[in-house]
Amino acid sequence: MCRILGVSRAQYYRYRPPKPSKRRAEDADLKQRILRIFAEFKQRYGVMKIHHELNLEL
Repeated sequence: MCRILGVSRAQYYRYRPPKPSKRRAEDADLKQRILRIFAEFKQRYGVMKIHHELNLEL
């Protein structure tokens, strides 16, 4: 493919967007869950209560 496009493999891999890692996807999901809980309880819950709510979801 690189020959057809006329670019070196190094250039191709440098500009190709990286695949999102499994860890990054899990972190994004956790962040959304935390923000949802925080908003659901009118921005009054702190770390300990949010952690408790997250454990209740599992």
